[in-house]
Amino acid sequence: MSACSASGGGNLKGRMAFGNKSLGKKYLHRDTVRSVNHRLDDSPAWKDLLKIKHLYLKGRSMSVKNGKRTAFWTDTWITDKSLCILFPVLYDCCVDKDMSVYQFLLHQGQVGFNRWLPPMIFEQWLGIVDTIYQHSFEAANDVPMWKWNKSSLFTTKSVYDFLTKEDSRKHFRHIWKAKIPY
Repeated sequence: MSACSASGGGNLKGRMAFGNKSLGKKYLHRDTVRSVNHRLDDSPAWKDLLKIKHLYLKGRSMSVKNGKRTAFWTDTWITDKSLCILFPVLYDCCVDKDMSVYQFLLHQGQVGFNRWLPPMIFEQWLGIVDTIYQHSFEAANDVPMWKWNKSSLFTTKSVYDFLTKEDSRKHFRHIWKAKIPY
């Protein structure tokens, strides 16, 4: 799988480099994209990809099958936002912030919290558990999906469109206005 593949009309559609199988074997090992960190022997290209990992994670959601490659709290998977964003108090109280969906299921929803949950927060937790057990899990690998276009596949155009839309333009204006020497 290449980093980019040509499509009709000469346009380039980027394939998500983090999902590239050869890069995954070399750099991800047993990590997920969310948990992988910079190492001294990383190639310059991989270092650059790690610098924009936050953009990839912002545009990615997970289609959960077995839950082994999906972070329970920090990946977007059961709703349109991650559970740590929707339920910050529960996330802060949770002992295992890095557990996968598979680990949650393996422990039958018995998650450790570092303090007693007040009734209102406990009701939130029970609602999350109910929602999760209504999800249909499968004996297949989780699949990353791209939120920023209708095809659910990563394209460089979708990232460009996201970065240049009106509400985020002020944060990335310096990129598009940069003067490049001849």
